[in-house]
Amino acid sequence: MADTLVAKLGPEVDTSEFSVDYLQTQLTRRKKSPVKAVILDQTVLSGIGNIYADESLHLAKIHPERRAGTLLPVETKRLHAAVKTIMAAGITHGGTSFSRYVNALGGTGDYLDQARVFRRQGLTCGVCGSVIIKTRVSGRGTHLCPKSQLL
Repeated sequence: MADTLVAKLGPEVDTSEFSVDYLQTQLTRRKKSPVKAVILDQTVLSGIGNIYADESLHLAKIHPERRAGTLLPVETKRLHAAVKTIMAAGITHGGTSFSRYVNALGGTGDYLDQARVFRRQGLTCGVCGSVIIKTRVSGRGTHLCPKSQLL
């Protein structure tokens, strides 16, 4: 059973399978879905969670509710690069730690100290100075800048 679940997972971000063309194909296949829902889908990309989805979309300047099929090729390239950048930053900073979680070495991840939008509602956007808001997209809490991430 575990083998069938693993077989359904999409590529990890740090593999050659995760290319701009691959991402464009996945966005086109799910053209009416919000882009956030597409990148959270583990059959599309493995390992992207809610925090990294919000952070990637902010870095790419793409609104999470944008329909996946409306992204221009230049935006898909930006999103691809942003996902890779944010995931690399997450690894560098040991991920995100909530409550009393510690890793195998007893340390906590400090990525949230670097967060651009996640859990920063009411604070200002580092790109444009607008106030970051929290809303819901596809049933998930979603943090975004309404000015730098246009629909």
